[in-house]
Amino acid sequence: MGLFDKPSKRRRGFTLIELLVVVAIIGILASIIMISVGRARGKARDARRKSDVASIQTAAEMLNDDTGNYKIDGTGSGGNGSGWFNYAYAGSKSIADGFKEEGYFTTVPKDPTKPDSCGSSCPDGTSYMYYPNNPSQGKYLIEASLESINDKNPEDGWDDGGVVGLALHQSQYNMNYAIKGGL
Repeated sequence: MGLFDKPSKRRRGFTLIELLVVVAIIGILASIIMISVGRARGKARDARRKSDVASIQTAAEMLNDDTGNYKIDGTGSGGNGSGWFNYAYAGSKSIADGFKEEGYFTTVPKDPTKPDSCGSSCPDGTSYMYYPNNPSQGKYLIEASLESINDKNPEDGWDDGGVVGLALHQSQYNMNYAIKGGL
């Protein structure tokens, strides 16, 4: 550089616009990642719910093998062995506790988004429901509420024969996954 040359303007750092563009791109990528992680967590919770329902089904079949019945008297709504699985209704213990006391569970299945019990009420779709369907006919229905729309299997077309909870399954409690069992 000579004595009479103009000094060159050297660019130091980034302009404000460039920094804002980079921050916006990072924000968009972070949002996409968070959505993906949220969906993956929901699918993991749904897998747990399906596993829990299968465990309840196995316990119900074992109960029937031992007693010839799919319900445990003194549990559930009104002591009739049906209703919210983890909820202790007034005057009776929870169905889950009944299964545990009878030796069918060492650890009681519970919805991954719910605490150990429903408290004073069970909000829509946050626990399992268990309905022995006329135990003399040997049928039952176990319900759960899944988060992923693609995993739902509403019980359409099953001749319920007077299932106590089938109407609730379709409307009041927003259950969207069910396993029916029995003879």
